[in-house]
Amino acid sequence: KPVLVKIDVQGFEASVIRGGKKILREADIILIENSFVTLYEGQALFGEVHDLLTSIGFSYRGRSETHYNQKNGEPIYEDSVFIKD
Repeated sequence: KPVLVKIDVQGFEASVIRGGKKILREADIILIENSFVTLYEGQALFGEVHDLLTSIGFSYRGRSETHYNQKNGEPIYEDSVFIKD
């Protein structure tokens, strides 16, 4: 303890969360690469990932790194930090 889980699965975040709920509930902190725009076909974006993690007892607490679109300055993806409630 504490247990940190890092999820960086190129667009399969929702599948990993849905399939790994039992294990993820044992974690204290989840660091997950989370997109704001679609980078991979069928991927879940920030809102869906946020909802999935909050449904199993985690709260969004910020980010460790954000990558931005060089043309317009909008965020593309970040490493989101979720901590168990």
